[in-house]
Amino acid sequence: MSLLRLPPPDVVLACSQYVDSDANPDASTQVLAEVLRKFHPELVTWSASALETAWAEYEQRIEGAATFRAPSMRRPEFISYLYICQAMPVYYFVDFDPTHMGEAWTHFDAGTLDHHMTALFYRVPVLQSIFRTYDNFIQYHTPKTDAAS
Repeated sequence: MSLLRLPPPDVVLACSQYVDSDANPDASTQVLAEVLRKFHPELVTWSASALETAWAEYEQRIEGAATFRAPSMRRPEFISYLYICQAMPVYYFVDFDPTHMGEAWTHFDAGTLDHHMTALFYRVPVLQSIFRTYDNFIQYHTPKTDAAS
């Protein structure tokens, strides 16, 4: 299975993990944001800083680019990457290897993602150093529900 799995139409891509404190982005950030919004209308509500941060991360982690340029066309792989990081946040912390996403999506589709995450936690030392305990790791990756509603 390839990296290219686009979010279902009812999924809104969240920019919260990419939000930067820069309230006044420079001109190059604004230009990049306009280009990304032009080719990726599902990101039209994202701030310029969030778009720049997400694009730079994608370019570095997936494309292996040391520097990044604005895209010259729509990049569905970018949308797929954002969806993976939102649907399975564990991949935001580990070395992202698109060739191994098939296992993760199989567990995601089967509703057994917790088994996959358990295996990842014990197999990937960086997760252990970030979260310290398995309980902290699971708590971070468990979707929050609004119990007060």
